[in-house]
Amino acid sequence: MVRALGLLVLLSGSLRADVAVLVKDASGRALAGAFVLVDGVRAGETGAGGALDVVSSAKTPLVRVEKPGYAALETRAAGPLLEVVLEPAGRVVADVASVAVRAIRAEEALPVTTSNLDREEIVARSYGQEMPTLLERTPGLNAYSETGSVGGYSYFTLRGISQTRVNMTLDGVPLNDPEETAVYFANFGGFTDAVDSIQIQRGVGTSTVGAPSFGGSINFASAAIADAFSVSGELGTGSFQSHRGTVAVQSGTLGKGLALYGRVSLQETDGSRDHSGVRQRSFYGGLSYTGDRSYLKVFGFLGRERTELAYYAVEKSVLEVNPRHNDLAPEEHDRFGQDLLHAQYTHALDSGASLSAQLYYSGAQGKLYLWNDPVAKNYFEESGIDGQAVGLNLAATAKRGDVSFTWGANLSTFSRDHFRDARGLRLYENTGKKNEASTFVKAAWERGPWIVYADAQLRFARFRYEGTQPIGGISWTFLNPKLGARRTLTPALSVYASAGISSREPARNDLFQGEDDPQVVFDLTAVKPERLVNVELGGDLKRGPLSLHANLYAMEFRNEIAATGEQSELGYAIRRNAPRSFRRGLEVDASASPAAGLRLSLAANVSWNRVSSWTQLYDIYDAGGAYAGSEVRVSRNTEPLLTPPVLLQGTVDYAPISPVSVSLSGRWVASSWLDNTNQPGLETPSFFRLDGSLQVDLSSLVPRAKPRLRVSAVNLLNDRRIWPSGYSYLFLNEDASGSKHLSGSAYFYPQGGRSAFVSLGFAIE
Repeated sequence: MVRALGLLVLLSGSLRADVAVLVKDASGRALAGAFVLVDGVRAGETGAGGALDVVSSAKTPLVRVEKPGYAALETRAAGPLLEVVLEPAGRVVADVASVAVRAIRAEEALPVTTSNLDREEIVARSYGQEMPTLLERTPGLNAYSETGSVGGYSYFTLRGISQTRVNMTLDGVPLNDPEETAVYFANFGGFTDAVDSIQIQRGVGTSTVGAPSFGGSINFASAAIADAFSVSGELGTGSFQSHRGTVAVQSGTLGKGLALYGRVSLQETDGSRDHSGVRQRSFYGGLSYTGDRSYLKVFGFLGRERTELAYYAVEKSVLEVNPRHNDLAPEEHDRFGQDLLHAQYTHALDSGASLSAQLYYSGAQGKLYLWNDPVAKNYFEESGIDGQAVGLNLAATAKRGDVSFTWGANLSTFSRDHFRDARGLRLYENTGKKNEASTFVKAAWERGPWIVYADAQLRFARFRYEGTQPIGGISWTFLNPKLGARRTLTPALSVYASAGISSREPARNDLFQGEDDPQVVFDLTAVKPERLVNVELGGDLKRGPLSLHANLYAMEFRNEIAATGEQSELGYAIRRNAPRSFRRGLEVDASASPAAGLRLSLAANVSWNRVSSWTQLYDIYDAGGAYAGSEVRVSRNTEPLLTPPVLLQGTVDYAPISPVSVSLSGRWVASSWLDNTNQPGLETPSFFRLDGSLQVDLSSLVPRAKPRLRVSAVNLLNDRRIWPSGYSYLFLNEDASGSKHLSGSAYFYPQGGRSAFVSLGFAIE
């Protein structure tokens, strides 16, 4: 692949197009100050005569012209002169790039490390898996599923940072749970079918709303509500008794500017692990209204799931005998639901500025049903939650000369009841409440080849506990600034640098050391807020068929709220502060098309990661195996848990003939530690996974329905030792002489063996 990329660079140097771009309005008047992008790279602004000379390595470069107050236009230049006529933006375009989304996303030219997925790419990758697995081709991202297969609870880390510390939004609405900052995609299955685009920012990125952007942020945009009528859907089946179906209806424009959208998604699987079945039912829907200068979008979802629980990892010796083992009983399960609804109103001003207001509601409720005694199985204990958040987002964008501004604000209030019932009696009940307020200002200055970007967020959060213990509440205030610059060196090459600070408060689980119903009065200041200083240096090369992004990063933490490698009784990770730690690395995201129908891509992360000192509490067992107390020991200069130093993903996509395309993707993940003490034997094994897919467009057979067939195969080599995550238990054995010897047990989440999934989709317009 390296040789192929090098050859492409040489070949692309011989391809060159010099184009004079002339921009006019509908009356033929030249338009000065129009922004011109060539092959996705900003080339400059038109002068007083409405003209700009541009250079591209492509024979027919893709030219996009933008000017405030006018509708953007994108076309290919087929000759030395390209005349572009811009129409007035008499109506606000009803697309997913709403003000609320744009306010927190990073435009391509900004000095921010990002990866973007459009709808076409999302569809090409999706075979029914949960969102974390679909995002695996992102540099530095590692995912796993508790069921070992499609469906159910799936999680990821980004640069070794757990997803509870990654900000996630849908249309600018926070998805992270305000209390635990977690996102459970299992609660709303079929989410990939209802998403139009995704932006993944790595590092502190740009300011956003909701949970702080710590390891990164993922911004989802919901399905675009189309102007034309259509019905689309997909049916699928596969290994582990997996079945899925989805149907979507677009009403098209009804009357004056009104359009409706609805999608129903159903999916279920038995899971790769024993009795880890999942059943998910979801509805996604919305409406939009487009006026002359205003746009209203209402969107939301209702998700319901029932899962046979598999949140305990398994010892290595057990997995070597039965790679599908699950310690939890078949009867132990959960039932959860999640709902989200938002309404956003956007108004465009004559000056080209825009204003937006967005109200949202987010709620989650459900129970886990666990045996009171795993052996006796006398009765279920039902641990449940019932909570909701209500919030308001405000945003504004404007441009004055060379400077563009974005302002945003978020206000939210959250309350959640935690309870446990057994045999009709309530064993405990408590409530967590959290209020948040934040505001940010972003400014970008563009002049010639330079773009300078500044961003600052002020955020306030207050948590209060109400229960049997008089724990009370605590407040935090954070200021998170960012600064960066990008320099265009040639039309094909640009470089950037950025630095930013992000601070984050502990989650409820951190404050209470994993206890759902605290039995003592915890000191809410014992776990300190964590602080990150992030520096990014990168470059982008887009030359003919080659696209290459490479960046260096340094993430320097103070008081990182790091996982210990232990779990609470309900499966939550236990975390506490590490005084100093860092993650530093190199990332590469590249693609090339050396021949017609052939595309090669590579996503890589190579990193060096350390925790300066880690304090671990060890249980002590005497020679007879009885508990004999505990002891604290300190480990120094260790690697943080579940942070593989190397992640590589290479993909080959090939379309030999127009209706057929095949894809082969190989993923190699280095070994990583299960805890921060780095004891030998307590690490995940490195692994290589090979996946493939075949897609056939059958539109020629049934033009009206545009059917398409997809066959996906996962883990083609049938590796039964793909254990990308887990945890450990460390303890000390004390012999008769009083000497203590360190021991430990490793537990892993096994991923499924070879599997296949088939789906048939259609679209009627």
